[in-house]
Amino acid sequence: AGWDASGATPENATGIHHPSGDVKKICFEEDSPYTSSTGGAAVWWIDAWELGVTEPGSSGSPLFDQNHRIIGQLYGGAAACSGSVNNGAYDFYGRFDVSWGLGVSQYLDPTNSGSTVLDGYPTGFNTDEGCTDPTACNYSPLAIIDDGSCAENDECGVCGGDNSSCGGCTNPQACNYDAGAVVDDGSCVLSGVALTFTLLTDNWPGETTWSVTDGAGDIVMEGGPYNGQQTTYIAEACVATGCYTLTVNDSYGDGLQYGGVVGDYSLVDGDGNVLAQMVDGGDFGSQAVADFCVEAGNDVPGCIDSSACNYDAEATSDDGSCEYGQTYYLDSDGDGYGSVESGVSCSGVLPGNTSFQSGDCNDANSTMYPGAPGTGAGVDNDCSGTLDADEEEVVCPEDVNGDGSISVADILAVLAEFGCTSNCASDVDGDGNVIVSDVLALLVAFGQDC
Repeated sequence: AGWDASGATPENATGIHHPSGDVKKICFEEDSPYTSSTGGAAVWWIDAWELGVTEPGSSGSPLFDQNHRIIGQLYGGAAACSGSVNNGAYDFYGRFDVSWGLGVSQYLDPTNSGSTVLDGYPTGFNTDEGCTDPTACNYSPLAIIDDGSCAENDECGVCGGDNSSCGGCTNPQACNYDAGAVVDDGSCVLSGVALTFTLLTDNWPGETTWSVTDGAGDIVMEGGPYNGQQTTYIAEACVATGCYTLTVNDSYGDGLQYGGVVGDYSLVDGDGNVLAQMVDGGDFGSQAVADFCVEAGNDVPGCIDSSACNYDAEATSDDGSCEYGQTYYLDSDGDGYGSVESGVSCSGVLPGNTSFQSGDCNDANSTMYPGAPGTGAGVDNDCSGTLDADEEEVVCPEDVNGDGSISVADILAVLAEFGCTSNCASDVDGDGNVIVSDVLALLVAFGQDC
């Protein structure tokens, strides 16, 4: 089933409903319903059902056309059963095409696609399938079958993104530094030269294009065609030391001049040196080509990674000398292991209460750290995630006084409570009483440590 909000008159109609709260029923109108109005509402009018009939309780049920598409909803009428037969009376349905314009479209066509007809779900669509991981950025609460589509936000905050939307050069020492970039895309030009291309169009700006290519023929700058007549356009880029070619094209073949109106262009470096400029008074035909070379000045090699121990703020090119320190962790309990990253040591010297070792699962307990021996207290001493044999809690009921050994003091404690029959502290064998069997159990373990 689908829906049709076009308002087209159907060839016939079918109603599916639950009359008077009864089980689902169906009725058929073999003729075309016609448009009418009642109570100020535009409706589809059913003169009489040929087979089946609605009854009180059917209101709001859908009316389908010959294509099994909903075209209306039961609004009112006089049709009903008369005994066991159809009374032959009329029904009228609110028109779906009218409801569409009154707000239904925002739910069934939220993207404003303009479609007024839909036959069920789109091809391949299944609401049972989707991302079932509630931590994913595209989690679908309707999905019960995971289709492998779960994604996470990239560093730019884009669900399933590749960081390209916020990528750029993040090194402020580079000549193409992008202050708005979040993720470094490897484009930084550290030993580079800034280039500025300035173009003044003639009266036919759509004819003009240009590019700067490197020695391998790769484009490093380009522009055009343009829209504005006698308009100045400026483009900037940062390029590495090397030789390049500026090519300016005019598709008509009359350069940057026509009818006395002359354009202009120039290419300069960051120091204002002119590398190329317009030739022949603008009448260069279809193409003007200029070769030029640039060399970065005041290149300062060094470590340009600000996270390195030997970062050099004055360096402009990375010479591979960066050195990185060792991360250390807060070690509150002094067991030689920490859990919270506290800083980086470039000298190899640790501040107090810190350790280069991480993985401590309880930094408030010095008996708990990776590889620690078990204490038999029922805790995960070695932070393995499971209780080993030496970590399982040791139960020693014979140690009545809890001093860690079974001695005369325990025997005296049992004898002092001998004959107890309820809430007995010295019930060694756990039978609820302190009797001879408790004394015998204690004597068997006498002299042992717990």
